[in-house]
Amino acid sequence: MYTGTVTQIVVSDTVSNFLLFLLYSRIVKQKSRLLLFFILAVIGAWVGGFMVDLIQSVFLLVFGLYRLIRRRKWLSFNTLVFIFILSNDMVLANCSTFIGHLVFKELTLSWPNIVLTTAINALFYLILLMGYPLVEARVTTFKNTNLVQPALLKIVINFALTIFLAFQFIQFTADVLDIAVFFQWLLILFTAFFIGATVVVMVYFIRTYQISLKQKAAAQAQANLAKYTNELAANYQQLRKFKHDYQNILLSLSGYIEQTAEPELKTYYQKIVAQTNQTLATDNLRFDGLEQLQLPALRSLTYHKLATARQLNIATHLEVREPITTVPVDIVKLVRVLGILFDNALEAARQQERGVIRIAYIQLDANEQEIVIQNTLPTALPLAQLFKDTYTTKGGDHGAGLVTVKQIIDQTPNMALTISQTAGEYRVVVSLIGE
Repeated sequence: MYTGTVTQIVVSDTVSNFLLFLLYSRIVKQKSRLLLFFILAVIGAWVGGFMVDLIQSVFLLVFGLYRLIRRRKWLSFNTLVFIFILSNDMVLANCSTFIGHLVFKELTLSWPNIVLTTAINALFYLILLMGYPLVEARVTTFKNTNLVQPALLKIVINFALTIFLAFQFIQFTADVLDIAVFFQWLLILFTAFFIGATVVVMVYFIRTYQISLKQKAAAQAQANLAKYTNELAANYQQLRKFKHDYQNILLSLSGYIEQTAEPELKTYYQKIVAQTNQTLATDNLRFDGLEQLQLPALRSLTYHKLATARQLNIATHLEVREPITTVPVDIVKLVRVLGILFDNALEAARQQERGVIRIAYIQLDANEQEIVIQNTLPTALPLAQLFKDTYTTKGGDHGAGLVTVKQIIDQTPNMALTISQTAGEYRVVVSLIGE
């Protein structure tokens, strides 16, 4: 066991405690309060003179009580950082003390030994402070990508806390039992190796867990989208039935109205019938053939764009003669391409008084499909310029859409794009060919 006076321990620990607080504030990006850090370092050093190797546990206890009093979450990135720094402090303290022992060949901490071990420990901390900016971006990325899930953060903190307490127990037991320096350091090196190996496993677990969460979220989103589109299709049918029944009810009343001697009632009834027929004829929710699109992503995208067109008073036509249950390309890429092409068609049609958009999903055979998007044009387009970065009809930075379409098409072997225009109409055909 290393021995020394309380004063010697206070001097050494004050320096290391101060640098510990400084490193913590640097990692969690808090303002460095040097005077406060110095006061806390001195208090911690005096407590450490009596607690010796359990001082890190005392620090962690005080840290937890502080967060509890200030009503701050224990499960946070700051907690993880503080546990990590405390574990690091134990390793650095043992390293510097061991080096001092090798130089002076004694277990008693004399003043020359104290100065050397304190300087070595401070040097280790300065290396960490100066080297942290080199890995700061990676730490921030790891925090923002892997520690945003509360459940995962809880697992990581509990894991770090277990490692810290195990390390603390090994160090304290080794000193109390007065284990020889050589064997004590074998324990420390074994523990450090165990920590490193476990960290590697933990990183792998975190990444695997994140992939699992993303897959579950994607599956849930897909299920929600399927449920939504199925309910939407059911609502179409209910709405059509309601309109049909409502019109029949109005017609059944006509016989009674004709028998009345009240001319004002007849006029009012005829006015109501005319307005109702006009309203029912304008169907902004129903798109015949939409139920044939049995891929939720395609159905949702198509419905949204057609509904937007109707709101802009653009005439719409949808044709899906056969059920579309699958596509031979990545659905995400296809949705990106169609989203851009639909938006371009909307932009062109809205510039006209009587704009028209036609969309058709055609199943040519078992392995080949076509998606046709056709819209009226106010003026002819220079087809040779459409897919260049500099071309746009909307100004600003709106010209990137078709460039993105071209990049996706070029990178997808079984997807092709054909564009053409006739007098007043622009036509895009996306061909999907199975392998």
